[in-house]
Amino acid sequence: MPGLRREEVALLAGISPEYYLRLEQGRDHRPSDQVLDSIARALQLDADASAHLRELAHPRPGPRRSARPERVSTGVQDLIDAWTTTPTHVHGRHLDVLPLRALRARSRRRRPRLVTLIGELSLGSERFRTLRARHDIRHRTSGAIRLVPPQVGALDLRYEKFTIPGTGQVLVTHHAEPGSTSDERLHLLGSLAETSRRSAR
Repeated sequence: MPGLRREEVALLAGISPEYYLRLEQGRDHRPSDQVLDSIARALQLDADASAHLRELAHPRPGPRRSARPERVSTGVQDLIDAWTTTPTHVHGRHLDVLPLRALRARSRRRRPRLVTLIGELSLGSERFRTLRARHDIRHRTSGAIRLVPPQVGALDLRYEKFTIPGTGQVLVTHHAEPGSTSDERLHLLGSLAETSRRSAR
């Protein structure tokens, strides 16, 4: 809720401001479902944002994995290589962008660090608290974006996200409206990239 102070959230949720501060800073890792539901009601969160709050508070333990780096499969890599005018990347299990060929996965312990960072930003920035209070969390699978590569200028693109089954990875593609200026610039950018690859061989 924009403009709501920490003390007001705590009062509406029926908990002490000190306890709410510990939760916000990630110093209390075991809030009850009742407390989480009270905070969600105080902040007037919708179902998606409430579920996200519970996930932050009680992350599901993932399967134990080896220390091997996370990789994009050969099949997905070949598919991406064939799309010369479709900017594409892959999100890993931890939402980091995977370099195509090899990568180093981020540690699962980054989540507590993220919670601590959010707490520090909340304490130090009224602007951050206001933006964070919006809680407009959505699992978007498509949308619009503007990119400005210096080689060709602004590109107005649509993006689509596709889950890669069994990997926890997400393939993100970008495309322009056929026949648009952005479509022409995207093809030019593809040609420039291909020329650069050939000259590098």
